[in-house]
Amino acid sequence: MSIFGVIGKPISHSKSPNLMNLYFRLSGQTGFYLRLALDNIGELRKFFELLKLKGVNVTSPFKEDAFSFVDKVSEEAKWANAVNTIVVNESGESSGYNTDFSGVKYVFDRYNVSVKGKRAVVIGLGGAGKVCARVLKDEGGEVTVVNRTLEKARNFALQEGCSYAPIDYLEDVVKEVDIVISALPRGVDLIKEEWLRPGQVFMDANYGVSSLKNVAKEKGCVVVDSLYWLVGQSIPAFEIFTGRKINTDEVSFSEVLKGRDFDAIAIIGFMLSGKTAVGRVLADRLGWEFVDLDATIEARAGKKIRDIFEQDGEEKFRLAESEILRRTIGRKKVVSCGGGVVIQRENRELLKRKCFNIWLLCSVDEALKRKTSDDRPLLNVEDTRKRAYEIFKSRIEFYTDVSDIVILNEGKNLSEVVERLYEEIRIALIS
Repeated sequence: MSIFGVIGKPISHSKSPNLMNLYFRLSGQTGFYLRLALDNIGELRKFFELLKLKGVNVTSPFKEDAFSFVDKVSEEAKWANAVNTIVVNESGESSGYNTDFSGVKYVFDRYNVSVKGKRAVVIGLGGAGKVCARVLKDEGGEVTVVNRTLEKARNFALQEGCSYAPIDYLEDVVKEVDIVISALPRGVDLIKEEWLRPGQVFMDANYGVSSLKNVAKEKGCVVVDSLYWLVGQSIPAFEIFTGRKINTDEVSFSEVLKGRDFDAIAIIGFMLSGKTAVGRVLADRLGWEFVDLDATIEARAGKKIRDIFEQDGEEKFRLAESEILRRTIGRKKVVSCGGGVVIQRENRELLKRKCFNIWLLCSVDEALKRKTSDDRPLLNVEDTRKRAYEIFKSRIEFYTDVSDIVILNEGKNLSEVVERLYEEIRIALIS
């Protein structure tokens, strides 16, 4: 089993798992691809260590920071000063690549937009903007770059042989060009409706919800969807990850990239990873009902879980767990699940169908530090640490299969974890 992921802040909107998990199926390989909610690039090493990751894709705001993680970089990544694909080989050496060039070209090819001889403006010179400008220039476009910092625009233009303009001239530039690309941070809109005209090609580099795209459509612009940038960069990224080419000719990407509705949240993860504490505070933050699955099982059975294990056996406990999970999941509920809820296939399918599933991740050693009593029946053995590692290892595939997002719950306070999850859920609900 190979595990890969995508890192970003935020990350719940990412459609990369839709694509990469499809590619695994198309190639006949067994692999999983996860959304990883990092707070900083330093956490990436912990994710690699705990999940034995083979590689990750990198999105905002970590593309430049990713340079500090890798041992070597491709020429494209070096030019862009941005890494969007990291792979680690068997000896532990990490390599950084940038497949965004392929992504931008893929968008224009898909929409049959000819760039040669066309006037284009790229607004914003972060990683995405620089790549857009480079591809447009390489394809024969007459490119003008606009950036809030004029010096940055001037230096880039001199380096790449294109034009630049001050931000104060943006209206004039937009009105004159054939192709308009906004590569500004999500939620920052500088273009006004009256500047656009019918027939202009328009792209917002931020895929998903975009007020600019709607405005451009209303003005009669040819709106190219940057979701296909994601598609175009994901294909070579998958080949870097696996060494295999895939045929996507028959794929309906509009179907693959559809969002998934949910009205319940499940907190999953290894025992003692903090599911109950996080779930209770998160439910309060959302204004949703909180349910502790283990506590509900105990209330129904009239005895502690350790007693159910001792008197009735684990199999009977798992049957009760599955039944109560089915009854419990409902609209606007946050359900804190037991560590072994993912063992049963029917539970995994139910969670994937009904819930936004948050995997709280921490190391086994950290989990054992939090153990204050003997109420964990599966750990009542002589070598607790060895047994805990065996259980964790046996469940990784199940957590991976179910998870919609993974967050590290180690070395942080409760409020930090909850606030990050609150923001991710808010974004997921509109994505």
